[in-house]
Amino acid sequence: MQPVLLGIDFGTSSARAATIQAETGGLLSSGVAPYPNGTYTATRPLLDQIALPAHWALQDARDYLAALEEAVRACLANLEGPYEVLAIGVDFTSCTILPTDGRLRPLHTLPEFSDRPHAYVKLWKHHSAAPQAQRLNELPLPHGRTSSEWVFAKGLELFQQDPHVFEHAARWIEAGDWVVSNLVGQEVRSLCQAGYKAHWRGEYPQAALLERAAPGFSAILEKLAPPLTGSKLAGGLSAPWAERLGLQAGTPVATALIDCHTSTYPLRGFEPGVLISNLGTSACHVSSLPSATPLPGMIGGVEGGIAEGYWTAEFGQPALGDGLAWLARLTGASVAELEAEARSEAPHPALAALDWWNGSRSPLQNEGLRGVFWGVDLEVSRGQLYRAMVEAATCGIRLITEGHAAAGVPLKRIRTAGGVAEQRGLLLERIATATGLPLEVSRQPHVSARGAAIHASVAAGLFAHGHEASTALGDPQVVVVEPSGQVDERLEQLFALYQRIHRAEDLIGWLGYGLSAQI
Repeated sequence: MQPVLLGIDFGTSSARAATIQAETGGLLSSGVAPYPNGTYTATRPLLDQIALPAHWALQDARDYLAALEEAVRACLANLEGPYEVLAIGVDFTSCTILPTDGRLRPLHTLPEFSDRPHAYVKLWKHHSAAPQAQRLNELPLPHGRTSSEWVFAKGLELFQQDPHVFEHAARWIEAGDWVVSNLVGQEVRSLCQAGYKAHWRGEYPQAALLERAAPGFSAILEKLAPPLTGSKLAGGLSAPWAERLGLQAGTPVATALIDCHTSTYPLRGFEPGVLISNLGTSACHVSSLPSATPLPGMIGGVEGGIAEGYWTAEFGQPALGDGLAWLARLTGASVAELEAEARSEAPHPALAALDWWNGSRSPLQNEGLRGVFWGVDLEVSRGQLYRAMVEAATCGIRLITEGHAAAGVPLKRIRTAGGVAEQRGLLLERIATATGLPLEVSRQPHVSARGAAIHASVAAGLFAHGHEASTALGDPQVVVVEPSGQVDERLEQLFALYQRIHRAEDLIGWLGYGLSAQI
């Protein structure tokens, strides 16, 4: 009987399941399933009839369970020979969150709430809660600034814009926790989700503080629950779900991890001096250290959030692949065509960009900011615009790496995975040149799902620590992009400008908020 571990990765538009060999970490099989209803946005009405405002992104929670079953069934069907699934791990985009009743039924699945947008899942890139985040940051909340993407900003938006849904929501729960809770048949919250997205440090923010944001808002605390600490085991797979998936009831299920954090396991991100960079629709970077070390630009740091014995800091850029895809739609070209044109043309001598296309996570943590091109003239080509966007993202990553050095924990290498990392060679070359660090690009498929599976091995007690599991089952399988070894004067000038803008508060206000803030 072959011992295997099962990981399930819930992305923005689909779920991926993967099995790995429990002793070596080798990939055995995989399966993918899209979310049947996709994402509802300002350009795609809810239920094909309810118009949504700008910056909204909603999903149907039932899609997650349907995709889970389809992806896992396909994955297991591809396994050869007899096998035994020893443990199950789940990762999810975050903060993707939903209101439920006391039985964890999503409110939008109940007839009386099916036509109320606020009753649906708010996807991680639902960015309309920026005013609520600004109000919370005026208090401020403990343990750093909050984000329009996170638990309390989206909760305050719900409280203010649909009090009826807020009142009837017995639970306000991350989608990753909701899926795990379904699998084990009881509510379980993870330290990873609560620590990074809900300001949990032994407790949530105090009720009196939340009342200052809006009278009555402290009721949100009744809709949360403390996360599981000291263990990564959520419970055993329930009998109904064991039957649906064709697995044994009682199979250990791990607490949920944030999707971009799970790659720390297969990419061996617990090694000293390693920055894990997940380059996809957005960019998420994580750095695991033996003890708490405040790092410039970090948007959160949690002890034991990914693995016991490690304090892990998170950094982010909220529109990497999404930004490049936007330019492709705007210009009528594919991203591959833009990449080829950018390589074949000389850089425009005056063109530069500021990559706040979905706001700024690191270092400013302000989703109200907006991106900028400057130095544009009538000679600018679409390939040069693409290069400017790539180099702006490169400057953002360099801010993060230099912040590590300034804090006394210099980086030795960057290990990266994700769809953009697999396809966009120009970006990788510019990152290596700008940071002076080797960029180790993973060629593993399904990195996040594999990470969830390795995480599950710790929850099941197969390994004592996350670092031990990562060393035994992880394998970066990288292609290395080396720094050029020469100073790129143009990149140095761009980075100096990028730094100046991030230090100049008056310039940030003028450039970043758009015309509406100026008139």
